[in-house]
Parts: sequence; structure tokens; C-alpha cells
Amino acid sequence: MKVIIVKIISFIAIFIVLLGILSYILMPKNNDKASGMEDVKANGILGEKENTIDVVVIGDSEAYTAIIPMQLWEQYGFTSYVCATPAQSLSDSYMYIGKALKTQSPKLVILESDNIFRDMMITAPFEKALNRILPITKYHDRWKELKPQDFTSKVEYTYTDELKGYKYTKSIREADSSRYMDGSKKKKDIPTISKLYVEAIKNYCDKNNIKLMIVSTPSVKNWDYEKHNSIVELADELGVDFLDLNEYKDVLNIDWKHDSKDGGDHLNYYGAQKATSYLGEYLYNKNILEDHRNDEKYKEWDKVVDDFNKMVEKD
Repeated sequence: MKVIIVKIISFIAIFIVLLGILSYILMPKNNDKASGMEDVKANGILGEKENTIDVVVIGDSEAYTAIIPMQLWEQYGFTSYVCATPAQSLSDSYMYIGKALKTQSPKLVILESDNIFRDMMITAPFEKALNRILPITKYHDRWKELKPQDFTSKVEYTYTDELKGYKYTKSIREADSSRYMDGSKKKKDIPTISKLYVEAIKNYCDKNNIKLMIVSTPSVKNWDYEKHNSIVELADELGVDFLDLNEYKDVLNIDWKHDSKDGGDHLNYYGAQKATSYLGEYLYNKNILEDHRNDEKYKEWDKVVDDFNKMVEKD
């Protein structure tokens, strides 16, 4: 009987070791698309110069279409990176904070609120944990694309997105904003697992001396006062700042005939300029971020902004 138990344990141990070896071989050795990395714009933060990003933005497409890091630098000298992905779940949001902390020491994490109301499988946390421990569970299909360096090279992240995670577009599609942000005292239910994840994100930030802030970017289709009221309550419970840019529609002066790329779901560049300007002023008045524009260590940001402005002018 003891011999059988020893054999079983040995088999399990060898199996785990093999999974570990295969995981290392299959995981991307760089964070660019050619190396097999997924969501390269968001994962571009892994290639940023160490300890140069002060603001990490997490969330779904509402975030990467509304917040322009180059504008925050040009106007206020704040360094930021948008680690947002399409339909990002809160479990992924949590994961991206961990990725950022591998090389960065941000002072602020901004959580865009749209994904707080997205349904999430109860198994999601376990799946994400397994992906971190054994990358083979996520990258098992990469065997078709393996190159010699996958067997011998160490992991080295060198790619960073030139727009720092922002998704630029000047496309215009008019939105019907006739009932946008009609007043209501009702509250939209926040899924229990989502609330637990936001609490986990807050605790994670606290442990790393990072301030957490929740932001709702302007969206006719995705936002209303019922959601606003629920996030106000959640933010109060957690003791975090909540900035609802939808609430300042008259101040921002979003023109929903011109400032959305898809009929009010997401902002285009024109709308994002307005949202980013207000966010930047809000952060400036909070006095929690440093202006790095006169710091030689950050001079490359001037080139990033210059390249971005030239691209916008040509478009």
C-alpha cells in the first residue's frame, strides 16, 4: 500500500514539474503581439521604464476610449497608463494592478466603474489564479507558434504602446441624449462577487500604499443615475473618491452629436479631450500627483506627446 502511495505522489510531483516546464516554454517571452502576448496595448505597461508611471487606469473599453495619457502629461505632467481591455472583468482589473506593480510604484489606481456591473463567473478568481501559477492553462494554444527562443530565452518585456493604452479615433456617430442622466433615487444592484472584488482591489491598493479612485466616464448607453447612486454608496463604504463625469455633463459640454464614436456608447477623441481635461484638473486639485515635466528622467514623454499631436493633426 505504501509503495502505491509513493508511486502516486511521485507521479503527481513529476506531472506538476512537467506542467511548470511546459508553462515556461509556452508563456510569451516578450509582451508584443509577435511573441504571442494577448491585449498588447494594456500589457504594454510591462515595457515601461521602471517606476515612471504614477497613475494606472483599469477597466473596460469605456476607459481606453475616454482617458488620454498624453494629454494628462502635456497639461499637468502626470504619467499614466491605461491597462484597460474590451469587456474587462474585475478579476482582470485586479490582475493588471499586479502586472503594473512588477515594475511600477503608482500613486493612484483609477477603476472605471462600468465593469462593476458586469456579470462575472464565480469561478473567475480561480481561473485567473491558475493562469498565473500555470501559464500553460492560458497559453496552451501557443504550441503552434513556438520558436527556438521560447525554449531558451528568458522573459524580457520590451514593448510599450505609443499611446499608453489609449485607443484613438475621430470617428463620429451621433447619439440620442434626450434621456441621458434623468434623475432617479433608485439603485442598480451590484453583483455580490463584483462588490467583493472591488473590496479586494481596495485592500490590494492599501497594502501597496496606492490611492484608489473610481471614475465613471461619459456614456449615454452605459450609464444612468441608478448606477451612479449605487457607486456613491459603494465608494462611501470603501472610503474612496468617486468622480462621475456623467454628472458634470453641462460643465464638460459633451456634444453627443459629435463627441461619440458609436452612438453614445464610447467617446471619440473629441469627447475624450473634454473628459481627460476635467479629470486632469480634478487630480491636480487633489494634489496627490507630481508634475514631472521638468524632470530629465521623464523627457521621453515630451516626444510621446509630440508624436501623438502630429498624428492627430495629420488625421
